[in-house]
Amino acid sequence: GASTIMIRTPPIKILAPVLLAGAFFCSCENDLNEVTRVTYRSDSPDEIMDTVVTVLTDKGENLYTLKAARIEKYYGDNPTTYFPRGVVVEFYDSLAQLESVLKANRGIIYERENRIELHSAVEFVNEKEKNELYTESLIWEQTPDSSYFYSDSPVRVIDEENTYEGKRLISADETFSRYYIRNFRAEIFVEDTTQAQ
Repeated sequence: GASTIMIRTPPIKILAPVLLAGAFFCSCENDLNEVTRVTYRSDSPDEIMDTVVTVLTDKGENLYTLKAARIEKYYGDNPTTYFPRGVVVEFYDSLAQLESVLKANRGIIYERENRIELHSAVEFVNEKEKNELYTESLIWEQTPDSSYFYSDSPVRVIDEENTYEGKRLISADETFSRYYIRNFRAEIFVEDTTQAQ
């Protein structure tokens, strides 16, 4: 007798993906120079860091803490550091007590100029003296002898008693305990000391 041999073929639904995957893995070769050429952009950061906390100290004393969700560093002729997802700086007094907090949605450090620019919903709050500053742009100048803030944008300052709105902030110290505003108007609350008769 004759015998019959049955060959069962897998369904096309299974065979096609298996053949495609095999072809992909067999033909895939990564030339590192080609990958670099395709993925490199001249405007890409040289260094990226996520969820960063930096503490600056001087002789064991905390001066400030910087917190950022992302830091992008660029090297070269004009080294800069970007904070594209916001930045928070906490300033401390000589007893390591929190004195003031500075927040912004974006920030840039220009390292050669010793300048930090903060932009978009900038808040600077002195926790001890209850002074608050709100603006869209704030510049932090740092020199070997001093460090101060200023803004050419409109500012709003609130203290425990009054609210001031000005065309610009002339200067403020690092703790935002002393500040000077140009062309301001104020809402001043005066306590009524007259007695009803």
